[in-house]
Amino acid sequence: MKIYQKKWLFTQLIFILGTVLGLIYFSSFTTVQAASTNNQSALSNVLQFTQVPQLSQSSGNITNSAIPSPGSEPLPPASDKLEDADNPYYDTQEHNLDMYKDGSGGYIAVVYTAKGFLEAVFDPACYNDAPQSDNYHSGWTMNNTNHDGWKTYAKAGSLYSQMNVTQTYLPISKIHKVIFENDIDMDYVDNTTALNYYINVVKPGTIGNGNYGAGGGDYNYVRIRHDKFDIDGNGFRLNMGWNNLALIGRNGGASPADIAYKEDWTLENISAAYGTTYFGIISCNTGVSTNYDDPKTRESGLNGGYTWVTYKNINYIGSQFSWTQNGTSGATIDGTVTANSVFSYREPGNPNFLWRTETSGNQQIFQEDRIIFGSNCDFWGSTYNGNGLQLTGSAEFKDGSKVHIFPHGQGGEGNLDGLNYGITFTTNNPKLRLEGDAQLQIVCDTHNGNDTIDSSGNYHPGPSRSEYNYTDYTSVTAGAFRMNSGLTPPDLSYKGIAGKAPAINIIIDGRVYNDMAPVRMDAGIANLSHGDFHILAKNLGNYTGANGLMQVAGNGMKIRVKQGGDFSIIIGDSNRTSTSPLSLLYGTGMDIAIDSPKSVILDKKQDPQCSNDYLVNGGNSTIKVYNSRVAASGVTPDAKGKQPVSIGMNGEEPLRVEALELPFSGNYIMLGNYLTDDSNIQAMKQGKYGALEPLKTIMAQMQTGAPGSLDQTAKEFDYIRLQDLPAPTLDNQFTDWSYLTPPATSTTDKLQRMVTGSYSGDEWEDDKETTPDKFIPEKPLIGVQVKRLKKGKQVGSTNDADYDFIDLGNTFNTDQADRKYNTTRPVSGVGDPLIGSITVPVTPNKVNTDGTIFDSSQNISTNLLGVKTDPKDPYNVNALAQQASGKDPGTMHSDGGGTPPVPRYIDPQDITWDDHKFTFDLQKVLDDYNDRIKQYNDTQTNPANKKSYLYLKSSDKIVTHAGD
Repeated sequence: MKIYQKKWLFTQLIFILGTVLGLIYFSSFTTVQAASTNNQSALSNVLQFTQVPQLSQSSGNITNSAIPSPGSEPLPPASDKLEDADNPYYDTQEHNLDMYKDGSGGYIAVVYTAKGFLEAVFDPACYNDAPQSDNYHSGWTMNNTNHDGWKTYAKAGSLYSQMNVTQTYLPISKIHKVIFENDIDMDYVDNTTALNYYINVVKPGTIGNGNYGAGGGDYNYVRIRHDKFDIDGNGFRLNMGWNNLALIGRNGGASPADIAYKEDWTLENISAAYGTTYFGIISCNTGVSTNYDDPKTRESGLNGGYTWVTYKNINYIGSQFSWTQNGTSGATIDGTVTANSVFSYREPGNPNFLWRTETSGNQQIFQEDRIIFGSNCDFWGSTYNGNGLQLTGSAEFKDGSKVHIFPHGQGGEGNLDGLNYGITFTTNNPKLRLEGDAQLQIVCDTHNGNDTIDSSGNYHPGPSRSEYNYTDYTSVTAGAFRMNSGLTPPDLSYKGIAGKAPAINIIIDGRVYNDMAPVRMDAGIANLSHGDFHILAKNLGNYTGANGLMQVAGNGMKIRVKQGGDFSIIIGDSNRTSTSPLSLLYGTGMDIAIDSPKSVILDKKQDPQCSNDYLVNGGNSTIKVYNSRVAASGVTPDAKGKQPVSIGMNGEEPLRVEALELPFSGNYIMLGNYLTDDSNIQAMKQGKYGALEPLKTIMAQMQTGAPGSLDQTAKEFDYIRLQDLPAPTLDNQFTDWSYLTPPATSTTDKLQRMVTGSYSGDEWEDDKETTPDKFIPEKPLIGVQVKRLKKGKQVGSTNDADYDFIDLGNTFNTDQADRKYNTTRPVSGVGDPLIGSITVPVTPNKVNTDGTIFDSSQNISTNLLGVKTDPKDPYNVNALAQQASGKDPGTMHSDGGGTPPVPRYIDPQDITWDDHKFTFDLQKVLDDYNDRIKQYNDTQTNPANKKSYLYLKSSDKIVTHAGD
């Protein structure tokens, strides 16, 4: 026999605060009603947001302290440098490139000119040093018979025609690192070099995007493998002009399964990188991005290959920063990186020349299949008129990463319904995950996006559109975040690390274009646990807000707020001039569930139209909240004198509820659902911590009809806060219980089987105290069950339905929650016009392994099972004990269905407590159980009615749980 414990929360509170709530939060399951030693009466918001950047009065150049000063990094040892005769790129006329051995059979190229940089990237001198080509040895075919064959084409300016060919095996360069020893500027390549590498060169004295000179399109195919390749700017600048290094294998998309392709590039330490093509500096075209995660395919490059680019310590100004073809590749951001997608900029080496970016500034910062913001990176990005991050695959924000995105405008490439966003999810099952204390901040304002932002959060003035004879553009406030519908829904989630919490902070600073919702969730799952999600809106002007600051637009969108979650939507000032009602949360058929959050706040108090606004505008929507403390305030309807009312505030204890579920229609709560049992409320009914009666009272005050009417709607509150209601969890350390019959003690012949354990969870998540908050009862009740395989079932079955769960205790929780329960709607003048006084006790919730009632994949209508007790009650002890105590043999299930037996606990007098540690004698519990069987049998004259005694088998398991 083995003994183990399960974590049960014994109070199921599904609480949908219609007038007050409307959101989602994190879940910490509770088994208890809790009394607080700390009165949470001051519920002011204390959110900390990064200051919105201010226009710097410094020059237009941006700085980055993480980037070394130009030329400060040491070069490889002189002893590793190739002699001029051995350097295929030695030029007697110009010092372009030096070659150094890297100690691993490859080379480091130290470059001084744009020509030298291009030679290192395309490596036209690459030849095959093996008898035949394969995935490990290959070169340019033009060098097959003569290793210097490339020089003939280079002299004629026709290299690109020889390098833009599809070879069975791509050439494999031995150059694995490039170090700048000068600024690299594509403006300063000679005509022959431009022809050889298909480079666009600016035409002096012109105004445009630089697409003049020898080249062709806005990208340059790079059909050579470097495998691992590091471009180290050494603190210098890189001006790409209208050119892009387009990495490609034999073809775009997945590489043939048996042909290796594994380009893992790093671009780092560049003080200022510039480019006008919307493919960025480097674009990725070949591979399967998920191969990067598998060590085998990452090493081999087979099964479709991959392309990956890491950007580290770079300042970028230009068009789009990074582009990858769907499904093929990805990018990592490390160190400190700034990226500005702008309309125009001045050429770094020639400030009199003005560049206009391709498609005039309507590009994203990132258009990625996958992106990773590395641990402790610091990213700052801004757009002129485009999305910030447009995602088709996944985005990961590693522990310690800080990401700041400033989107602007409307109608940019990839816009959704005309609006640009800080982050958009599109199709192909995109995922966004924040880990540890990763921080994502999206600021939507009306600043001129042609100003560039630096890593200190300052804007630097950019050129005016009027310099192009364009009308100056007045920026509009973009959206922040959108989970768009697609073939496979997107997924937003947090991954907690002990002592850390990730955060998404959204600041809306201005009227959003076309009065659209700045945060919109159309499909997918937002699974928020142990992290923050905040929306702060200010300076809204004539914003109507009819679509909500957060819109849940699709029936397929699930929002789950679980344990440790901190969520808020707040109006931050009184600067809105529109008289239209504003909605904080808007949607139809919303699927939102909140469970024991750290904090959920909806606050519209500062808005001038507060009395008409909506906390939640949800047609046919029900939001469910479990295990929460509730505080709310508002003003009664006109018919009731516009009087301030509140619960759980101004020195009052917040209400403790196990479940509350309020249905919304527009900006009203449908009280009619409470006149029957269509909506669920579970809480202690009366007493110091009773919630049913206070909730009934305040809903009557907010009822829209005159006193005594049967109006079935209630006005919403202006402010609501939900906080966690903690639950006891057992921390038993059962190891080996193979000794079922331990030796008798020296003082008695009676066997003992001592069980020890401890409990925790009696502190609020959000306000730890020296003196813990107390449960009711203060010491939780301990339930003990025998889990026994049913006859005919397979040994080792993992299906709980194959087992009997036999309660050994005989004590009931007299403080268990009640459920409001009406079966008929009262007629006018008869009965209670609001929440009825008919209540029935409810069973505890079933909890998942993470301590929550539901998981992200479940619908909120999923049946929530109570503590596992076999309804067949094979020993019939449950019914006997309940009848003896005057209780009905069954009680309402926590979700309103069924009549399972009431859970029972062992006698508190049989438990010895030492602070949070407990001990009980399992043998005594068994003996007491059998004594009750004997008492029952003594009343039976027919032997067939007598019950068998319970003796433990070696296959039995003991299940313990805590309740209150």
